[in-house]
Amino acid sequence: MLPVFDDRGVSASIGIDGALYDEDAALAAAYMLTDRCHVAVDREGSVLTVTIRLKDGSGGEALKTACGDFGNALIDAALRARISDQTADIREALLKRAFGELAPRPGAA
Repeated sequence: MLPVFDDRGVSASIGIDGALYDEDAALAAAYMLTDRCHVAVDREGSVLTVTIRLKDGSGGEALKTACGDFGNALIDAALRARISDQTADIREALLKRAFGELAPRPGAA
């Protein structure tokens, strides 16, 4: 998942294997950069391509840093989704118990 920089060095494309990371994780990671970057996400088959360009038009080290930040955010988003899936039953049980205690009891006035 190494970035490929354009000839001018102002944008970078990162190919993401859909078997390793799902589209939701890629979109969440892309969103984390939108304060300072223009980000596009495209799909071709099972490969997602994320193109990153800094809003100020610069490149160089700042663009390399943004690419690294995207990679970190992608891992973060994928791990959060995995943990959410693994703990869904526990979360649901806790919510049922918490809100079940708030529900009016039949016959109570």
